[in-house]
Amino acid sequence: MGSTADRLAVGIKHATYEVEMLRYCLGLGREQQNRQRGHAIVHFEALLVHYRNMLEFLYEGESNRDSDVRAVLFLGSGHGLPFEPPDWANHAKHRCNKMLSHITFDRETLSSEWDQLDGHISTVLEDWQSFLEAIDESHRCVAQRHSSQLRNIFSAPGATS
Repeated sequence: MGSTADRLAVGIKHATYEVEMLRYCLGLGREQQNRQRGHAIVHFEALLVHYRNMLEFLYEGESNRDSDVRAVLFLGSGHGLPFEPPDWANHAKHRCNKMLSHITFDRETLSSEWDQLDGHISTVLEDWQSFLEAIDESHRCVAQRHSSQLRNIFSAPGATS
C-alpha cells in the first residue's frame, strides 16, 4: 500500500469518518425520537456500528491483522494512549456485537440497557479529541480537514431526510 506515512494518512481518514458518522447518527437518533419507530431503530443500529468501530479504534491495542487501523499506530513506540481506556469499553463492544448480530437470545434483554450510551459516547468523543491532540500535526491536519468535509456533506440540504 505504500509507506507507513501513506498508510497512516489513509487510516486517519477512516477513523475520522467513523467519529463523524457517530456524531451524525447520534444527532439523527435524537431527531427521530418522536418520529416513526422504524427510522429510530435504523438510526440506533447505525449509531451502534460507528460506536463499536470507535471503541475498537481507540481502546484496542495493535491488531493481529495488518489492515486494521488502531489509535496506537499513530503514537510512537513507547508512547501510550493519552487517556485510560474506560472499564466499560469491552462490555460495550460485546453488547454492540450482540445487538448487531440480530440472531441472538440476548438481543431483547440488551435492547433496554442503553441508558448510559450518551455518557459513553461523550467519553469516546472526548478521547478522540485527546488522541488528535497527541498525534503528529500532519495526521491531525488530515483528520481536521476530512472532518470538516464530512460535516459539510452531512449538513447539506436534504442530508438528514
